[in-house]
Amino acid sequence: MSEMEMMETEDMVEEVASPVENNSEDKMASEEMAMPAKSNLSIEEGDIFVQSDMAVMLNILGITQVVGADPIYKVRLMATHLVPFFLGEVQLFEYIANKELMKLDSYRDFVEATTESLVFSEGEVYTQNGSEFLKIISIPFVYRGDDEIAREVIGVELSKSGTVELRNIDEVKALVYGNSDQFANMRGE
Repeated sequence: MSEMEMMETEDMVEEVASPVENNSEDKMASEEMAMPAKSNLSIEEGDIFVQSDMAVMLNILGITQVVGADPIYKVRLMATHLVPFFLGEVQLFEYIANKELMKLDSYRDFVEATTESLVFSEGEVYTQNGSEFLKIISIPFVYRGDDEIAREVIGVELSKSGTVELRNIDEVKALVYGNSDQFANMRGE
């Protein structure tokens, strides 16, 4: 290849590459703009979204986790759709943002916020009415099940049944907070 042909080839590559870079920058900028709304909102099954006048607008009926892809949400739009349908994550977050919906706080949200700072240590024992009901037998760790979804779990021993189980750490926090003697004062008992 002659020097002239090489220079022409380089010019063509620059011309082609230039618009691609702009498109990727635009795409990255639009993704960054979408991220703040997404990062401030966690959506779980059972969540209800309301308008500012507290009218119920959206109910999350189920979430399908797809390996390597965004989740798919089964939703019911209370005002317009009696039959549930499926929405991708991007469409759901856009709908919530465009309609300026707020998530209705649930007891689960309260427990999550309250127990956020709760840290388990191996060997801790929690009691209910003075009797042991749960013992922590491992530190929290990430477990990937058959569905290939990574979850933070912890090993526990349930005293009533004597079983040893791996449980989702949020479930254990809710169980301990909602039932143990150690948190009775915080629950107002």
